[in-house]
This record gives sequence, structure tokens and C-alpha cells, in this order.
Amino acid sequence: MREFVFGNDEQFKDLKRQLQDGQLIVFKNCTLPACCKRASCRIGFEKTHGMYTVLIDYGITCSKTGRSIYLTQFHQFLRDGEIRFLDFNDLKVFLTKLKLLYR
Repeated sequence: MREFVFGNDEQFKDLKRQLQDGQLIVFKNCTLPACCKRASCRIGFEKTHGMYTVLIDYGITCSKTGRSIYLTQFHQFLRDGEIRFLDFNDLKVFLTKLKLLYR
């Protein structure tokens, strides 16, 4: 996950381009923040019907608490195993705002 949280604009452009064919793209051994019970996971990205979905392995929990909307969304993401966005930029913002978990 760290690989996407700290991704640069060029990497996100490449990911968006890869998603244009509607195929699920899965990345293995993605590094989770230290607040998570597991060290790594699989993360998937998919674009269907104009929506972007990020998927994550089930069973991951995070001990970090706080009032950040992004932290709340992260906990929900872990609980549900997915999060959806109407716009790719919203997906990018969500991921990059999770830098707070790696401090």
C-alpha cells in the first residue's frame, strides 16, 4: 500500500492508463502501515461503469485512531474490503492522504 500512498504523478497516470481496459489489476506484497496487524497485502484496482474501485484483502485491521476523514475512510475500506470513487483524482487523493499512517 505504501507503494501507492507515496506514488508520484507519473505512476498514477500509468495506473489510470492501465485501468482503461476494464481489467482488474492486482498488486501483491504491498506494504501496510505499522498500525496494521499484517505487514503486507494484495491491493486491486478496477474501473467499471465509470467508477474506480480499490480492493484490499479481508481481515486487516488498523489500531490507529483519530478524527481524520481519511483515517475513517481507511478503517471502512479495511472493514469492507473495497472503496469506490467516481473520479480517479479522488482515488489518488484518498491514497496520498494516507501518508499520515506511515509517520
